[in-house]
Amino acid sequence: MFLAPAAVHAGALVFALTLFGCSSTLDQRAQRADGLLGFLFDKPGPDVVPVEKISTNSGRIVTAHSHAEHGDLLISGLVGKNSMHGPPYGSHVDVMITDAGGQTFEAKAADYLPRQLPRRIRGNRGYSTYIARFPEMPPEGSTVKVIFHDAQKSQCTFRPL
Repeated sequence: MFLAPAAVHAGALVFALTLFGCSSTLDQRAQRADGLLGFLFDKPGPDVVPVEKISTNSGRIVTAHSHAEHGDLLISGLVGKNSMHGPPYGSHVDVMITDAGGQTFEAKAADYLPRQLPRRIRGNRGYSTYIARFPEMPPEGSTVKVIFHDAQKSQCTFRPL
């Protein structure tokens, strides 16, 4: 059976709109996803430690996930622009682990890559990735805070990665 080109194009358009939806839906799906398959099929990935995202006027934490990997705690996700001009040069992501009492257990400053946040254009969502690895799992009741920091890492009090 042969399909007319118009029917093929209409079917492709419906599939693309269903898959990619609107921007806020994509951001919500990306936040819940655990990897590419989780993103495509909108399946949530379990965080081993609860994660809180804190954005600024110039940059935002789009996704933040915590995973256990070989006994380490791995925090990863996406960052994006919050304004047309983007964040200042040298900005980075601070990852803090706080215990149940709210005291900082451990903290690191991580770069996002690519360093210049890409523009949002067709085929490019405009996100960069970040990753922070901690050598051990935090105590029970801990929380991870992922903070977009507009200052250079040299001005940051956290240990750089």
